[in-house]
Amino acid sequence: MVKNINTIKLIILISILIILIFSFTKTNSYANITQESNTADIIASKIEAGVKVYAYRLTTVNYDYLANQPISPPYEWVENVKKWLEISYPEYVDTEKFAEKVKNHDTSKKFYSELISKIKDETIKLTPLEKEVSGEAQYPVTNQNLTGSVTFENLEMGTYLILIENGYRVYLPSIVNLTPEFNEETKEWELNNQQVLIKSTNPQIKKW
Repeated sequence: MVKNINTIKLIILISILIILIFSFTKTNSYANITQESNTADIIASKIEAGVKVYAYRLTTVNYDYLANQPISPPYEWVENVKKWLEISYPEYVDTEKFAEKVKNHDTSKKFYSELISKIKDETIKLTPLEKEVSGEAQYPVTNQNLTGSVTFENLEMGTYLILIENGYRVYLPSIVNLTPEFNEETKEWELNNQQVLIKSTNPQIKKW
């Protein structure tokens, strides 16, 4: 009995929970984001005990603290991702142009599949934040006992890729934006914590 590795890789590499969108509402209103208060948390839930969760930062955010608003371009790729893009996807170095491209589902799947692959084989060298879900896993791992969660605290503004390894289940990658959002009621920019319910599937196993 062996795992169908190709099927598992296909699920992991072409499935993205949250499509990355590079967009901001432009305004001159004031924000409650300051240089002393410009971080937020990512909470990843619905995970089995014992797995390792990794958070890779893909982009930074350009924010004018004097004007209290994002500035153009609102996003910039981190250096090592940008270097890879300059060779493999030069048309995506401009994040605003990239935002238009990833609106196409097939285009986004292809891009993120390759990006994740290059991060994993260290063609793109990124140092992730790492957390391990506490507790002891119960097998088989069913939807009912996916009760684990981790919190990445005080993260800088930007876009993060969440990957989960060392589990019984096959976990789908997630793209999470920690970016300023304009509150129409308070007329302020806010940076909120983001909670992600991770989706997963049982491993595909075949008898030979």
